[in-house]
Amino acid sequence: MSNAPSLQLDSATLVEEYDRLGIRQFHHGLQLLDVLGLREGERVLDVGCGTGRLTESAAQRVGAHGEVLGLDPLPLRVQRALERAQGRFAARGHALTRRMIIATAHKPLAH
Repeated sequence: MSNAPSLQLDSATLVEEYDRLGIRQFHHGLQLLDVLGLREGERVLDVGCGTGRLTESAAQRVGAHGEVLGLDPLPLRVQRALERAQGRFAARGHALTRRMIIATAHKPLAH
C-alpha cells in the first residue's frame, strides 16, 4: 500500500483554502520573480502552478511577447487559474494562449 497523497481527494473547498492560505507562499514567489529579473519576451515554466496566482504575475512580467507555461496535476486548481485569467488572457480549453498557458499534468496541452 502506498503512502503517496491521492490526487483524487481535491475539492472546491480545498481550492478555496489553498487560495486563502497561500498568500504567504505567493509573496515569497513574488520575491523569487524579482530575483529572477524576468524581462519582456522571456519564457517561464511554473511547475505546480496551483490556482495560477504566481503564474499570472510571471505572465505580466514577460509581457505579450513572452510565454508562461503553468502545470499542475489537480484539475480544480487549473480551472481556478483559468477563471482568474478570464478577461485578461485569451482562453481556449485547458490552455491560455499568447502570454500564459495552463494545463493539468495529466492532459495534453490544446494547440
